[in-house]
Amino acid sequence: MTYKSWLSQDAIDKIEERRTIKSRPLQAKTRAQKEYKEQQKEVRRSTHQDKRSNIDRLATRAQEAATKNDTWTLCAITRKLSERGSNSDKPVRGLDGEHSPNQWINWNAGMSTTVASCHDSQ
Repeated sequence: MTYKSWLSQDAIDKIEERRTIKSRPLQAKTRAQKEYKEQQKEVRRSTHQDKRSNIDRLATRAQEAATKNDTWTLCAITRKLSERGSNSDKPVRGLDGEHSPNQWINWNAGMSTTVASCHDSQ
């Protein structure tokens, strides 16, 4: 299972413990439900603390970048804080809407022939 990068190992352990409580057999269901509810509270509390400390750490880095006039780092941190990262992990789709891993290769090949023909015509 993949988790957010800012989660502490303690929070991940609590999440895993909650998962085991939920998968207990039916005869221990009522006791497991109470344990799960308590574990859910601990998970929420722990992840909230981790997220808050991560935001505070990023805000401190942003303030340091602002004092150094490092706009590139400041912009990157702002994007991360607003959770608007790049969409580079999305697959490239062709004009027909289908996933095409060679889409960029095809596009670059088309551009190089276009550029070459422009230079040849001059």
